[in-house]
Amino acid sequence: MIHLTLLHPVKNTPVQSWTFANEAVIRIGRGTDNNVILYSAVVSRHHAELRCNGSEWEVINLGTNGTYLDGKRITQVPVVDGTILRLARSGPKIQIHLGDKSIESLPKSSAVPVSGSLLGLTPDTAEAGDTEKTIPGPHALLNQPLAPPPSPQQAVGNDQLPDHFFPITDPDLAAMPLLAVEPPNIEMQLGHPHSSHEMESVDLRFDLSTGKPLRVLKQVADYQVVDVVGQGRVAITYLAWRNGQTVALKTVNADWLGDPEAIGMFEHEATVLSRLHHPSIPQFIDFFSIASQPYLAMEMIYGQTLANYVAANGKVPQRQAIQWMIEVCNTLDYLHSLDPPILHCNLRPNNLIRRNNRHGSYEIAVLDVGAVRVVGLEADTHIEMESYAAPEQQEGHAVPASDLYAIGTVLIYLLTGQPPSKFYKPVDNEFQLSIQLIPNLHPAIKDFLIKLVNPRVECRHATAKEVANCLAEILSNC
Repeated sequence: MIHLTLLHPVKNTPVQSWTFANEAVIRIGRGTDNNVILYSAVVSRHHAELRCNGSEWEVINLGTNGTYLDGKRITQVPVVDGTILRLARSGPKIQIHLGDKSIESLPKSSAVPVSGSLLGLTPDTAEAGDTEKTIPGPHALLNQPLAPPPSPQQAVGNDQLPDHFFPITDPDLAAMPLLAVEPPNIEMQLGHPHSSHEMESVDLRFDLSTGKPLRVLKQVADYQVVDVVGQGRVAITYLAWRNGQTVALKTVNADWLGDPEAIGMFEHEATVLSRLHHPSIPQFIDFFSIASQPYLAMEMIYGQTLANYVAANGKVPQRQAIQWMIEVCNTLDYLHSLDPPILHCNLRPNNLIRRNNRHGSYEIAVLDVGAVRVVGLEADTHIEMESYAAPEQQEGHAVPASDLYAIGTVLIYLLTGQPPSKFYKPVDNEFQLSIQLIPNLHPAIKDFLIKLVNPRVECRHATAKEVANCLAEILSNC
C-alpha cells in the first residue's frame, strides 16, 4: 500500500491525498489518464511514475520541467518512506508514505478535477496564485544593517497567505508586483492640499518638501533602499532612491547566490531589459554587482494590476478591455520584431499594470519582461505558467503565437471577471479552453477568440499586428 499527499506550498500542511492498495504503477501528471491528476502548467501531461519492484518502490521522471528530490533533479531513484517530490522546480509537492500507516484525515481524491479547478482551486480563487507579496512596514531605521531578505513564509504571515495550493506562476524572476507606495511628489500627484488628519493616515516614505527618503534601510552603491515591495522565491525587489529618482532595485536572495542558473537568468534579464526601449516596458536603468551580489535597477511603475482592478471593479467594459489589449499587442509587436525576437511568455493580469499616469499613448505597462525567452537561447527553461499560457508553452516550446494566445486568455478574464481556467474542459485526455462555455460574448469576439486560442499554433493569427488590427475592427463595429 502507498499513500500520496499533496502539500501546501508554504505551510507544508496536507491538502489532498490518494491511497493505492494494488497498483504496481502509479502515474502522475496533467493528463486525465493519470492516477494522480495535477492540473498545473508546469506539470507535464505525463510527469512522473511510481513503480513497484517487488517490495520496493522507485520514482521515474517523465516531465519536461523535471522532478526534484531534496532540490536535486532526478531521473530514477528509490522511494524512501516520507519522501517529498516536487514536480518542476517550483511546482506542487507530493509526500510519499509506504505501507499501511495512518494518514492524517484529508480530502480524498480519485476522480479527475473538474473543469476550471487548479488542484482544488475554485475559479474564484484560482487567480489568487499571485507570485509576489507586498511586505508592510515598519522597517529598520537609518544606518541599521539590512537583514537578509526574508523567505516567502517570513514575508507574509500565515493569516495573510492566499488560500491556494501552490504558486502556479514562478515568482523567481518576476519584474515588479503592484507597487503600493507613493512617489516623492505625492502632494503634486494628489493635486490638492490635505488636512493634518489626512496626512497622518498616509505612510509617507519621502519628505514632501525635498522629495528625499524619510527613512533608509540600507545604502547600496548610490542607491538608498527605502522599502521592500516584492518578495519572490529567488529574487527580491526594493523601492530605492537616487539623485531625486525612485527606482525598482532588484537582487537575488542570499540562498540563491551560489546557484549559477539563477545568477545566469538574472544577468540575462538585465541584458534583455537593456535592449528594450518602449513606453509600456519598465526602462532599464543600471546593472552592477557588489561582492558578487548582482543588482538590477529599473523604472518604478505606479498603478494597479489588471487582476486587482478586476477584483475591485468586476469585469471590464468591452470597449475598454479591447483598447487595453490593443496596447499590449503593440508592445508584443515591438518585442517580436527585435532581432532576435523576444517572447514575453508570461502575459497575465498580474503582469499588466494600469498606470496612474499615462506614458504617452500607453495606459498599460507590461511587466515581467525579465522572464522573457530569447528565441534560440536556452536561458530560462523553468518559466512557470498558468491557465493563460498556450498548450505548446506549457510543454516548454514557446513561439510568438504563444504570446498571442495569452492575449486571448487575458481578454477572457477582463470580459468575464473570471480566470480562463473556469472555461476549460477535458478533450481527448487534455484540458482545453472552450469558448462555448463563456456566456454573453459578442459574436465577433467569439469568432476572434476561437481562432486566437486555438490549441494548434498554425491555426492562430500570424502576428501581434494582425491581432491588433482584428481587435480594432471589432472595436469599430461593436
